[in-house]
Amino acid sequence: MTSTAVPNPSEQAPFNELAILAFVLAFVTGIVGVVLGAVALHQITKTGQRGRKLAMAAIVIGSILAIAFVGAAVAIFFSIINQQGCTYPC
Repeated sequence: MTSTAVPNPSEQAPFNELAILAFVLAFVTGIVGVVLGAVALHQITKTGQRGRKLAMAAIVIGSILAIAFVGAAVAIFFSIINQQGCTYPC
């Protein structure tokens, strides 16, 4: 007779704190969330901690927000140039 042991929830691996921090910071500063998410993924693969999905979400969200920030900065830059009556190159 084989018995399958059900793991006790209190015996689960802990969450990787860096993954949680990366997820939170991905919404505030995109690129920091991406970097911390990548570091957290590396730690998770070595230690077996939980939080892989959080780290991956931080990388995706941080990347999207960083790209949006760069796009907005470029749009604002060209908007300022056009308001001053200057055509590129000035």
